[in-house]
Amino acid sequence: MPAPPVGDTRLLSLLYIVFVFLSGIGVLQLVATYSRMKALSLFTNSWIGYIFGTIALVAGPLIFFLTGDRNVIEPRLEGVQLFGFAVIGLLLAILVTTTIAYFIKRNKVEDGINDDCPDGMEALNHALYFPLLKRLWRRYREWSGKRKHPLSGGV
Repeated sequence: MPAPPVGDTRLLSLLYIVFVFLSGIGVLQLVATYSRMKALSLFTNSWIGYIFGTIALVAGPLIFFLTGDRNVIEPRLEGVQLFGFAVIGLLLAILVTTTIAYFIKRNKVEDGINDDCPDGMEALNHALYFPLLKRLWRRYREWSGKRKHPLSGGV
């Protein structure tokens, strides 16, 4: 027996994305503040980071669950939709957090291009995300230029 029709889920989908987005930003700010990750933290004062992260983490579920009865069958979101919208919300949270942190702190933090900056997750404590991506891309290009590609004609 096929499932009943889903109905119009545009508003429900948008509210779910906002729920995941705000929760994601809240978690990122709490972790970034606790770990002192300059690349992800939006605030220099740790108390403001904790307060903002907690408010965002609590606001997401409140907005989603207090804007309507979420136990009704019609309209509903299917599992694939929930997964897809969760991925979209989390990617948006990461993109917005890294972009805002970059524009706020771009003149205050190391550029991440120098070679004395540590690698891995520890680099996020010293430099911003986008310059670190640029450094990683540069290293990849140098590494891939030294390798012979199997389709380049070399034996």
